Amino acid sequence: VPTQHSALIVSNMLKVAIIGAGASGLCCARRFSKFPDEFSIQVYEQTPTIGGTWVYTDRTGADEHGLPVHTSMYKDLRANIPKQLMAFLDFPFLADVPCYPFQPDVLRYLQQYTEHHNLGKFIRFNTLVEKVVPLPRTVECHPSKDAACVHAHAKGSNAQYSFNDTVKWQITVRNVLSGDCTVDDADLILVCNGKYFKPCVSDVKGLQNFPGPIIHSHSYRDASLYKNQDVLVVGSGFSGVDIALQIVDHARKVYMCYHHKPSAINLPSSIEQLPAIKNIDTDGTICFANHEQRQVDSIILCTGYDYEFPFLTPESGITVCNKRVAPLYKHTFNAVHPSLALIGMNFPSIAWPYVDFQAQWVLSVWAGKKQLPSSEEMIKYSDDDYRKRLQNGLSPRQAHYIALSVPVQREFMAELAELGDAEPFEPVLWELLDDVLEELFHDFSAYKEIVYCIVAKDKWTKTKTQR
Repeated sequence: VPTQHSALIVSNMLKVAIIGAGASGLCCARRFSKFPDEFSIQVYEQTPTIGGTWVYTDRTGADEHGLPVHTSMYKDLRANIPKQLMAFLDFPFLADVPCYPFQPDVLRYLQQYTEHHNLGKFIRFNTLVEKVVPLPRTVECHPSKDAACVHAHAKGSNAQYSFNDTVKWQITVRNVLSGDCTVDDADLILVCNGKYFKPCVSDVKGLQNFPGPIIHSHSYRDASLYKNQDVLVVGSGFSGVDIALQIVDHARKVYMCYHHKPSAINLPSSIEQLPAIKNIDTDGTICFANHEQRQVDSIILCTGYDYEFPFLTPESGITVCNKRVAPLYKHTFNAVHPSLALIGMNFPSIAWPYVDFQAQWVLSVWAGKKQLPSSEEMIKYSDDDYRKRLQNGLSPRQAHYIALSVPVQREFMAELAELGDAEPFEPVLWELLDDVLEELFHDFSAYKEIVYCIVAKDKWTKTKTQR
């Protein structure tokens, strides 16, 4: 009979390793840092600064150390939700920041968040995590029935830990400046390396025949580079639409092709929508599924991203296949070794409140306040959830998809808040999101010019500014 994960507390403190100092990693560090007698924190960041994908660089391809450039940020990008929805749960943006912040505003906010919570002391910059391996525990302990022992969460505590894991973690890291490698250990791992850095490139027949430049949106930086060109944007998601709208002011003509159906977003007539590419002829002519043909100068692939965790070995129990990370319990805990959690797997989401709720749930479990089911039960949950998604018509690549509707997002976030005993999202914010989505689909080119203000716990206003 499967038992709930439980083990005795046997030493003073748990060592927590956080991989990545982007928004998710910073949020996790902030939540765990409030319990210094229970958790010892180390954040590993391969770049010289915090911010993750919100750090802009002109570089694409490889960085100065030969590592793949992590950020997908491009010039003039603005957040696609208002700052009231974007902010961490207890740290609002400053009043002088635009309602839809620009990239420098967002990066400045993350820097302020880091300084306010004194997180810099936990971060080792220029440190690449190369390998994370589970190893059997060797500490002396007296585990409870059917439980493995773990390090303590509180000095002198007689409480029981909230899950059973027979491993601790060995972490091999490399200083990208010196090349020196070191091996650290940790009791708990939070994977926060993001999900917008590994391009997913669709298989297009004859793509090699195209004579012009082809890039993925990960390497897109500057719309002015497409001046007087005919450009094809492949993909009609938010990033595809945003990039097409940037380019249309510079290009001679912009085409945007979709996979299943035209974008539901109301687009200007200057952007022509076409169905999927059937093939590219030997002379570079692009043939579409409706038998129409076009010739263009450049192609930008806005075809999304894949998850990648190159540091996780097979022994970790985590696999990634066709954008499904498994087995995960409620898209968060490694069902095989629940001393490892992955943050931010779901999409689309109200990004930072979502990871904040998620971090608080992980904290409540690892602090012994909440229990997890057995590994068998968590694996079954992961498999059942995936099977239900397929039965409901989602594609295999939508294993972690959350429908972009207020009722679905609200239910999803409410469950996370309850799991972590966190205060739920304010109802006024859901009303705000409902209006944001309506304006977004009505006129994507203008919706970010709207200024929202929350004037009371149950009241908000909006003003449409003239561009």
